[in-house]
Amino acid sequence: MPSTLTKVTGGIVGIITGLGVTLRNVFRKTVTVQYGYAPRWSHQETRPVAPRYRGRFVLTREPETGELRCTGCKACALACPGRCIDVTSENRKVATYRIDLEKCLFCGHCVEACPFEALGMTQEGVAIMHNRDGLHLDLAALTQPAGTPMPGVMPSSVGLEVRPGKKPFVAKVKKTDEAEGA
Repeated sequence: MPSTLTKVTGGIVGIITGLGVTLRNVFRKTVTVQYGYAPRWSHQETRPVAPRYRGRFVLTREPETGELRCTGCKACALACPGRCIDVTSENRKVATYRIDLEKCLFCGHCVEACPFEALGMTQEGVAIMHNRDGLHLDLAALTQPAGTPMPGVMPSSVGLEVRPGKKPFVAKVKKTDEAEGA
């Protein structure tokens, strides 16, 4: 049976060993890389954002007409495993669109399921919220102005690897009489 003196000596040796490891590592150069946003004036290194990073949701518009591509077909809502998307439509036009980010898994299934490529995810991070009201995105918060560039996970921007077996969406153009005659 170890004596009290042996126990105390073993404890002191353990503390000194631990402090020695700490003192050796205090003066080393840090290898931590800042995640996400680092201010321009700081000299912190940040990790590059992956090309397929899924961030903020956006409803896209047709480049020519400026109308929303979303027809309210609810394919995104059916594909969502978190059931966080609510869509209502009137006459093949979306009336209300709501995403609850409290339930969202940011998996991208809704983006892949959309047959019209109406829903996309940018490479911007989701803003920090101090209350839960900001985590409920409606149609006004999701729509981008017409002509805004869309970086991020869009099925046509990344290629067919995002939607295996499906061709990228191409808007149908009405043929005019002049084009048919030529």
